[in-house]
Amino acid sequence: MVPHNNFRIGYCAQSLDPSKQKFIPSREIDSALDKLTTKAEALPLLNIIQHEHMTGYYGKIDVWVDRVGQDFYGFAAVEAAAMGIPVITQIGEDEKAFVPDCPFTSVDRTDVPAAIVSLAEDETSRKALGARAREYAVDIHDSTRVARRCLELYESLMR
Repeated sequence: MVPHNNFRIGYCAQSLDPSKQKFIPSREIDSALDKLTTKAEALPLLNIIQHEHMTGYYGKIDVWVDRVGQDFYGFAAVEAAAMGIPVITQIGEDEKAFVPDCPFTSVDRTDVPAAIVSLAEDETSRKALGARAREYAVDIHDSTRVARRCLELYESLMR
């Protein structure tokens, strides 16, 4: 993590796919910034960054706000979590059955500002949630483990 004085909110604000624009909670992030008493700023990810440089971006933020309204988190949420950054997203009720122990803060769009404010104002909880997010990302999304699970599933289907 890069040392900084402000609480920094990361999120993907790229508009490469216009159909995804409506899932970017920009207004909600701005609303949270207006409510915060601590020094804070948004660090939107506006351009494509080469994968090997993403750790530099994630190292500058304190929380990742994933797209909201798609009922599940995206790849960037997993990357942020793997770096120990707490994730705010929306996981649908049906989808929660597939990730029962997911430590991501699951909210609907209207609750995004409150979730940001809560994490900004409670550094102890934020760090604990970030540590749990990292454990989760490594345990559930590690490529070797995912490949092994897929092979087990394929083998069971062939029996």
